[in-house]
Amino acid sequence: MNSSNTVSNPGKIHSDLEQILQWSFRGLTDLMLPPAKGKNFGASQTISLSEFTNATKNCQSCGLHAGRKRVVLGTGNESARLMIVLPAPSMETESNDYPYSGTSAKLLRKMIQAINLNLAEVYSTPVLKCAPRKGRSISDAEILECQQHLQKEIQIVKPEFILSMGELAARTLLRTDANLGSLRGNWELFLNIPLLCTWEAELLLNSPDRKREAWADLKMLMARMRP
Repeated sequence: MNSSNTVSNPGKIHSDLEQILQWSFRGLTDLMLPPAKGKNFGASQTISLSEFTNATKNCQSCGLHAGRKRVVLGTGNESARLMIVLPAPSMETESNDYPYSGTSAKLLRKMIQAINLNLAEVYSTPVLKCAPRKGRSISDAEILECQQHLQKEIQIVKPEFILSMGELAARTLLRTDANLGSLRGNWELFLNIPLLCTWEAELLLNSPDRKREAWADLKMLMARMRP
């Protein structure tokens, strides 16, 4: 985070709720995480992300591939401590290098900076690898097909923590029909990796009242990630 955004009194965060809700995130020096640490998995990593990408980029395992421009895979630090599982990509993000775009991407960047990380230090990937065409529903079978790709990504990166953003990501990872409101704020496990669910950036832009809850989730993540 830019030092210019840090206030002299870290306790200010507890009294300046309006700034928190607007994602100013000033006064966080007492909550800062250490820099992300790289990991070397050596021979235990049987397939690289580049090999995974080459094996997945032409996937036609389900009907979601019809009409797509490209498969939208993850990006970021391949040895990240934190993996962020994003909502399904949109048709607009198919042409981008990052699986999120526009004002949602800007807000997500601020959220990550608030925990003393940047997007280059985490690994971010969409829960689905093909953008559904507008107005098209997603079947359970299609979600299950894509979950295999997501699980392989997690096994390759081996993050220490997973932040799941949005209801589709939470339901896919946890295989539940529960709504996100009941899932967020609680630690779960996926492949024995601690997983925390929260609201996605796009919803926060449309429902600012949820920002308070998302900020509470980020504080939980920061506390758990401390060495």
